[in-house]
Amino acid sequence: MSEGHDFQMPEEIPSGWVTFRYHNDCDETHVALLGDLAEGITAQDSREEVVPVFQEAMDLINEGDPEAGFAQFENMPEWSDETVHMGGPGFVAPGSVAETTVYLEPGNYQVECYVKTDGLWHTANMLVDLTVADEESGASEPTSDFEVTLTNDGLEIDGDVEAGEQTFAVAFVEQMLHGNALWHDVHVARIDDDTDLDELAAWMNWPNPDGLEEPAPADFIGGAQMMP
Repeated sequence: MSEGHDFQMPEEIPSGWVTFRYHNDCDETHVALLGDLAEGITAQDSREEVVPVFQEAMDLINEGDPEAGFAQFENMPEWSDETVHMGGPGFVAPGSVAETTVYLEPGNYQVECYVKTDGLWHTANMLVDLTVADEESGASEPTSDFEVTLTNDGLEIDGDVEAGEQTFAVAFVEQMLHGNALWHDVHVARIDDDTDLDELAAWMNWPNPDGLEEPAPADFIGGAQMMP
């Protein structure tokens, strides 16, 4: 749950199949990305050593020097390459609720929101530790109404999508690191008659000056964050 630039959630959860139900009670779009951290690393380490690199990169890009901006990633700590993204709820519009189920092994994780407001990453405040315990949840893999498959060539939907509550499985058949330092993921947005698809596509790419900047150009209702 978020009521501002915060995450209100347990500090420890069971391992196995776990469902995250994200209530966005804030007036901004948020997202919740899970990261499996390297041994001995905490969310505070990310806040002190990773977030400033991304912020400096964004500041330089906004000043019209993208080459210098991307050069900042040479300052990332060595351990950051060991962080494994493990899914979580996709973008969620203000006042909306999204539910995403993932399978998690025991370990130390972090949860972050990487939307921006006035050019500043929410990650500066919305970055918390999460312990996944050895005790298993006992939950079973959910049953899906249809499946979304991602490869390096694109996205396919297998099955009929109808109005109402729907559960979809996401299969990451292939995964790659894009030039914007992000992997494949899936976000669902409601498209209205006045929605500009080009503007929406540009918004999804954070190196654009207005990329991931509040307010979002569409109402997002969740999805599945990047994972292997």
